[in-house]
Amino acid sequence: MAKPKIDPRWAEGSAYNIIQEIAIGFQKSQVLFSAVELDIFSLIGKEKKTATELAETLGVNSRFLERLLNALVAIKLLHKTEMYYKNTELSAQHLIKTSEDYYGFLLHSSDLWESWGTLTEVIKTGKVKAKDRLCDKDEKWIHDFLLSANWRAKIEIEYIMKFLLSNIKSFNKLLCLGLGSGRYAVEFAKESPNTQVYLFDYPKVVNVAEEMIREECSTLEKNINFIEGDLLEDDFGEDYNCIFISNLLHDYSVVENINILKRVYTSLARGGKLIIHQQLIDDHRTSPLVTVLQSINLLVNTESGDSYTYADIWVTVKEAGFGEVEFYKTTFGTCVIIAHKSLVG
Repeated sequence: MAKPKIDPRWAEGSAYNIIQEIAIGFQKSQVLFSAVELDIFSLIGKEKKTATELAETLGVNSRFLERLLNALVAIKLLHKTEMYYKNTELSAQHLIKTSEDYYGFLLHSSDLWESWGTLTEVIKTGKVKAKDRLCDKDEKWIHDFLLSANWRAKIEIEYIMKFLLSNIKSFNKLLCLGLGSGRYAVEFAKESPNTQVYLFDYPKVVNVAEEMIREECSTLEKNINFIEGDLLEDDFGEDYNCIFISNLLHDYSVVENINILKRVYTSLARGGKLIIHQQLIDDHRTSPLVTVLQSINLLVNTESGDSYTYADIWVTVKEAGFGEVEFYKTTFGTCVIIAHKSLVG
C-alpha cells in the first residue's frame, strides 16, 4: 500500500502548522515548568528511572506523573526505553541543578505563569492586576527572580567586567543600585579589593541576595556593604566614584527613572560615572523579540515598567542632569550606557 501524501494544509511550514505551534506553546512551557518545579531532571540525573520510582521519591500520583514524563519525551527532553526514562543530552547539561550550565531562569519564568494569564484583562481594563512590587513579593518569588538574574549575569560578567574595568581606571567607592543577584558586586569587590562596594536594594531583596551570596562564596569579601532602602524614595549615599545599574530601569516609568537618576547624580562625586547595563528595544518597538516580550511581561507584572529605546534612555539620563552620554552594544544583545557627572557640578 502506497504511503499517503501529507495534506499540504497540515505540512511543516503551512499556515496551520505555524499558528498551531504558537498556540500550543504554553502547553509545552507548562510541561517543562512542572518538571523543573518537581526537579525531575535532577532526580533522574545520569541514571534511568521508572515513573513509579520517581513518584515514590516525590510522593505524587504515579499514573499522572507518567503522563508528564511521556510529554517530556514528546518534546525531546527525556528518552524512554520500555518503562525507563533517561535525560537527553540537552536536559542533562542544562536542566540538572548541579550542572555548571544549569538554566537558572526557568523557576522565575514559571512564577510568571499566573500574571501572563491576566494579559487580556489588563488590555481591556487598562489596569495592571499585579500590584505587588518586587519588594512586596514572597521570598520564594524573590529567590527565583534573583536566581534568574544570577544566571544571566554569569553569562555576561566576563565581558561586562572587562568593559567596566577598562573604562574605570581608579575608584574607591562604587554603588550597585538594584543589586540583582549581587554577582557583579562580588566580582567588583574581588577585582578591586581597595574599593568599597555598596549594594542598595529593598530590604527583602537584600536579605535574600545576601543569603545567596554567602551560599555561593565561602567567605564574603570584606569590602562589600549592603544598604537597605526604597529605590523610589531614599537617598543612596554620597561621594561614589561610580554607580552601576543593571537591567533595572525597565521596571519603572520614564518619570520614575528620571527621579532615580537625579538622586544618582546627587550621590556621585564630581567627575563620577553612571554606568547602565540594559536591554533596549528598537524605535519601532517590534524588535528584538526577547525585548518585545519583555515589554508584555512588564505590562502584566509592574505598575509602570516598559522596554525602552536608545532615545528614551538618552532623554532620561539627560533630564537627570548628566552631560555626555555614550552607548556601547554588547555581544549578547544588551547595551552599556556611560554618563558623566560634571567636574564642577
